[in-house]
Amino acid sequence: MVSLLSSQDYGDEGNTLVASAGPQPKIAAPGWTVHHQLVAGDHVSELVATHLIARRPMPGIKEDVRLLGSDSRLADRLTAAGWRVIYEEKTTSSQTILSVTTPDGKLAWEGGFDSPELRQGNGTILDRLLISRVITGQRLASRVVPYSSPLPAPSSRPL
Repeated sequence: MVSLLSSQDYGDEGNTLVASAGPQPKIAAPGWTVHHQLVAGDHVSELVATHLIARRPMPGIKEDVRLLGSDSRLADRLTAAGWRVIYEEKTTSSQTILSVTTPDGKLAWEGGFDSPELRQGNGTILDRLLISRVITGQRLASRVVPYSSPLPAPSSRPL
């Protein structure tokens, strides 16, 4: 089984998953891509960037940061921590999001950093845990439908 988790990622009594800053997990997930989209000047993006700088990119998986807007100081800090920073000017969403893409280029998961899979009540960011779950095909509490996918038509049945 592929695992992106360190030995310090665990579940508590309420089955809430917890992650702590420990040694980087060793993973080989060839072809999977993770994009962390950050927005220059956004408070949540600053929090996520601080987390990413502390944890650094995971070995064995392609990760990058897509930065919307101009913030050379933030880009320099991310680059110094080993992140590949891609500047984006036009996107379909101007919020802080994480997306995971399969080896064949299909969007497997995308969501904001306020998603219950990515944040705990105390603000802990659980991105490694979410990425591991997506790659290993584990069920998630919620899943964001990719923007390019049409939503099913609402039912017209009366309640």
